[in-house]
Amino acid sequence: MVEPQFSPEDLEEAKKITAIRGLVENFGKEMSDDLQNLWLDLLAPYSAALVGKAVMRVISSYEYKTLPPFAVLKAALDELAGVGLQILADEAVYRG
Repeated sequence: MVEPQFSPEDLEEAKKITAIRGLVENFGKEMSDDLQNLWLDLLAPYSAALVGKAVMRVISSYEYKTLPPFAVLKAALDELAGVGLQILADEAVYRG
């Protein structure tokens, strides 16, 4: 039997899907395939490892019972990636 071969991109996407599903299930919700695909498109710039860490951060810190909007996950991603710090550094240089 031949094992299926998956590209690194396919594996990254599968890990992101797993993280998204974990987030959704944690809040007892469901997500349509269309919305999942939209989130995957929005998550394209981020690694699966970073997405997983951000999902864990949101699960452990989000205080509401509703499914967090994508912006909450993006804020966690940006914080973990140091985006906010980079923006502040860029502004400091610009004001220079």
